Amino acid sequence: MGLKTSFDRSELPQDLAAITHFPPVSDHLTPPAQQANSHYTPFPLTTRKIILSDETLGEAARFEMLASRYDCIIGSSPYINSLVRIVSRINGIFLAAREGKQASYQLCCYNDFLNESPPTTNKGTVGISRLESFGLNEINRDVFNASRCACQMANIETKLLDSGLPSTITPSFILSLHSTLSAIYSPGVSAGLRNHDFSAPRPIQGESIYRPPSPLELPVFLKDLAAFINDSKLSPSIKGALVHYQTEATKMFSSHTEQLNCALLIGLWQNAGLIKRLILPIAVTPALETSKREKSCNLIGSRPLKPKCK
Repeated sequence: MGLKTSFDRSELPQDLAAITHFPPVSDHLTPPAQQANSHYTPFPLTTRKIILSDETLGEAARFEMLASRYDCIIGSSPYINSLVRIVSRINGIFLAAREGKQASYQLCCYNDFLNESPPTTNKGTVGISRLESFGLNEINRDVFNASRCACQMANIETKLLDSGLPSTITPSFILSLHSTLSAIYSPGVSAGLRNHDFSAPRPIQGESIYRPPSPLELPVFLKDLAAFINDSKLSPSIKGALVHYQTEATKMFSSHTEQLNCALLIGLWQNAGLIKRLILPIAVTPALETSKREKSCNLIGSRPLKPKCK
């Protein structure tokens, strides 16, 4: 299967063009629409009856029990405020890594300290010159900017931990949240639904290609996503996973999908009572796995996957 393992958003069209086919599926299992069109197309979540295997339900239940235990044991620590900040920073750093940016935990700490130490001028706009007053010389501007983004992401996550998501999610709320995240990571760049289409390679006989919906269809998928979040009776972890799947499958946004999904997950888990005190560092493993694949495979174009990159 010719997949590129990089998730660099700037290379999104090239990544999609590298997806040339899916493993063959027997005809009696292939939906008629898929047989006729010979491509995979994302579907609305609210129109499907989602049936999960016992194994999947068991793993989801096991994860939720571990998450609740983690939240109760660590969250009851007398150092809870410090722990929330530490884990939030770590999560923000690895979310920046998912965008291909390198953040510094040390700079995050200095950034928080300067923003919270009165008196300050231009609060919230810690500059490199102010950090250099601590003896930090030759600060890399890209690392500095990534660290500031990580701190701002941590603040958003902490607020979601306190209040959760609104009782009713609307498409405008999701767009507003994405706009807020885009302003952090890409200031001055317009946010919102993807406004460009993808050109997909012509399918070879017996093969399938992946075809995201056109930009004109995305408002319908966004409305469906909001309705699914509001109405689905699935557990919070499974619902969050399907929300993540849908934003990726539709390529709903051209950038910062990881940050949006992370914020929605934390809000969903908080609303359901899965976490109450401490954020789960959910960005660490995906960021490490992405880095591991890129270093070990170093794939370009449609070069076949190596066995060790499973």
